[in-house]
Amino acid sequence: MMTNGVTNELKSTMMKNRAAGLTTGGAFILSVILASLHGAGICCAATSPEPINPYPREIISEAPAASWDFEHGSLAGWRAVNETRLDARNSKLWIAATGHDPYIHVPKVEAEGPVMIELRMKSSGVGEGEIFWTTKSANSWSPDRSARFEIDHDGGWHDVTVELPVEGVLTQWRLDPGTGAGEIVIDQAIVKEYRRHPIELASISVQDDKIQVLVRNHSESSRNVSWGGNTWQVPAGGQTEVHKKMAPEAPFGRVIVSLAVEGYPQVKRRIFLHAPEASTDWVVLKNDRLILKVAANGRGARVYRNGSPVAFMSPLLQKDPLARHTKTIPLEVAKRDEKIVLTGEQDVSLTFRLDGSELHYSVKAPKPIGGPAVRVLGHLEQGLFAGLEYLGEGERSSSKLDIRTPERIRFAPDPREVTMPLMAFVTSGASVAITWERMPMQPIFATPNFLDGTSDHRMSLKSSEIDATIRVGAGWKEGGRLVDSILWALEKQGLPKPPAMPRSLEEQWNLCLEAYRGPLRTENGWGHCAEDRFGRQFYSDHASAIWRLTGEMPVVPKLVPGGAHVENPASFLVSGRADQWLDHIRNAAHQARRQQQAGGSFRYDGEYREGHFENTASGYCARRAWTLLKHAWYTGDEPSLKAGLKSLDYMKRFRTPRGAQTWEVPLHTPDILASAYLVKSYVLGFRLTENPEYLKLARRWALTGIPFVYQWADRPIMVYSTIAVYGATNWTAPNWIGRPVQWCGTVYADALLQLNRFDSTLDWQRIARGITVAAEQMQYRKGDPFVGCLPDSILLKSQQRQPWNINPGALVSLRLQLQGRLDDLDVAAFQGHRLVAPFPMEVRHDRVVIQPTTKTDYEIVVDGERVIRKPAAGPHWVEHGQLP
Repeated sequence: MMTNGVTNELKSTMMKNRAAGLTTGGAFILSVILASLHGAGICCAATSPEPINPYPREIISEAPAASWDFEHGSLAGWRAVNETRLDARNSKLWIAATGHDPYIHVPKVEAEGPVMIELRMKSSGVGEGEIFWTTKSANSWSPDRSARFEIDHDGGWHDVTVELPVEGVLTQWRLDPGTGAGEIVIDQAIVKEYRRHPIELASISVQDDKIQVLVRNHSESSRNVSWGGNTWQVPAGGQTEVHKKMAPEAPFGRVIVSLAVEGYPQVKRRIFLHAPEASTDWVVLKNDRLILKVAANGRGARVYRNGSPVAFMSPLLQKDPLARHTKTIPLEVAKRDEKIVLTGEQDVSLTFRLDGSELHYSVKAPKPIGGPAVRVLGHLEQGLFAGLEYLGEGERSSSKLDIRTPERIRFAPDPREVTMPLMAFVTSGASVAITWERMPMQPIFATPNFLDGTSDHRMSLKSSEIDATIRVGAGWKEGGRLVDSILWALEKQGLPKPPAMPRSLEEQWNLCLEAYRGPLRTENGWGHCAEDRFGRQFYSDHASAIWRLTGEMPVVPKLVPGGAHVENPASFLVSGRADQWLDHIRNAAHQARRQQQAGGSFRYDGEYREGHFENTASGYCARRAWTLLKHAWYTGDEPSLKAGLKSLDYMKRFRTPRGAQTWEVPLHTPDILASAYLVKSYVLGFRLTENPEYLKLARRWALTGIPFVYQWADRPIMVYSTIAVYGATNWTAPNWIGRPVQWCGTVYADALLQLNRFDSTLDWQRIARGITVAAEQMQYRKGDPFVGCLPDSILLKSQQRQPWNINPGALVSLRLQLQGRLDDLDVAAFQGHRLVAPFPMEVRHDRVVIQPTTKTDYEIVVDGERVIRKPAAGPHWVEHGQLP
């Protein structure tokens, strides 16, 4: 993700390179240089959502157009172009990738699009693969004509299929077999022409007495479709709504939508319906909070809270919940003690039991099947699919608001993209959440329920063994909130144990110092990142980190504020530059007050506002509120305090953490940095006013950040790694879902450590420690050109580190705090005055005692104006008579 401090020219270049697969861009940085990255304002009224079709059109024919098998030691015309060497032996193509952008050209071919490329390959390389192509009408390489694909770099053989949406006639393709050095072997490559069914069931909508289907025709000729004795003509390239009356008599039913298409196979899809007014024979469990009614025929169940229906389950078990023609599993129902047990053929079973406000269920089967589809009733107020979706009132899952590419369809994602076992909906009438044992497991999440074309909110699991718990709590109108479900899931599952430090503390400090002395350093200062495109400056954060680690302030001609993601301005006060620091924070606060609106908000109308329902967001406001409150904290400045508190009161209206990275990510996109700055702001508000409401709000926003943090692992570097945003840069690429960006997590960890001083709702320090260790695991090791730096992101599957390569300042600050040491500036309130020093201070009766930890001359700032200079020897104290 892109740093706030790059130029427009650099931003443009990087976007082009990312799109072309020439770099693997990363999660950038915060505001060190205040460059404008936004264009003119855009009208941002939300557009009508495009229908979501969970099932692609069926392939009705395919045929090979070209193939290569590399027999007899022939390269078959394949040609190394960039950072590759080729060899043909043993009837296979051996590719030696030697750099970060390897690619080869494949011989010319003619194939009518669309086409698919089938590869049988194995790899010990790194990164995603990508295929570019040319056509008769577009004969140059372009990122607009490319498709990325996953590569398993485990050294084993894998069959890979990549669909290319070629328009016209394919003439050539280029293979990028990864993004780093390694060996790739290809046994066979095939280009296939294929055709999909021209008719698509674009969406299904169940009305009161009918099923309505939007039918889309992808062919160049009109097509007739028939259903239920009626026929409709769908125009070429157009769409038509068709419908069929229904009169359900049972509570739970399944309907096959089957349209006959002249000259083509039928198009089919199965949906599951619920008739709330219908009744049947029930098997019942109840307690003083919940009632579970299971249909005696095993086709569904209803859930009641305080006597009111809040959810239903249908189907209960199905063979494959992701197949368009899925079949349910017939079940026999029996009540045994305080449980309801449903059994089917081949030792399939489903068991329910109640425990207070919880409904437990378990599924056992010889192979993976779909568990109960839990479908929550009522108007959506909040929704969460941990790692993928963070929804506000009335929002839709798998929308284009955060991702516009096909990757937006994430109702059944790669289970590794799920950060913790939690799905939840808060509606007007209830809060319903699911957590489960054993990760990974295939979850399914859709709102409104586009799988069945209904208005409910659907979530389910698929596995051969499921042990899950459903929490049914208060709805929005009764004060139920999403954070209640997050806290509940954490209490059920427990926080994972942080991984062990990858090296000793001394080795960790030396590794960080190597970064400052090596890849980050030139005669002009240090870079925010190691790459040459990041200009060198004498950043105060870097100088502070070096001083904290060595006890010696670097000799620098000047200091430039910032440089790290967790700021550390102590270097100003140990180099005789306190006045410069005061000018900086005063000017930043003045600018924030000028931008603040009358009600306390901050407004954004740049290019990334498009699609959001308003021109403000929680994270956008919180970053600026924090600037104001930080100035008030250090100086006691009344205008900044008043403005900061006004923003805290305004931000009570927000529900979702979003909008903190508008230099490259949509304002709408859920964001861990928003959680971080909201926590920081409300903690400062509490410390400045002792208003307990602010501490309560800090706790609430801290909980909103948890679903961005991995709570499980099946890779060495994974647990406590952090997802930055539930979306993509520029709505397209990179897509950051499932791709940890740990620098964002370090800012959140810093916020949790500040909260930890005042709140024990969770072990916040444990979470911060886990995030810190995960970042230390990601650092480049000794001997690497980027030694000591933190990669911008990491690909979980391959564990490959991705540029840009960031300074370790945040890691130094976090590790110092975890040791109980001061990493920043200390503030003491004494007899109506505020003192700021780079060493710990303690108020003792009539004086403030300062305990220097290094032999360094330093300054003390009083009330944001007066500067008292102290020599290196200590301890020192400030008495009342020395203050104005």
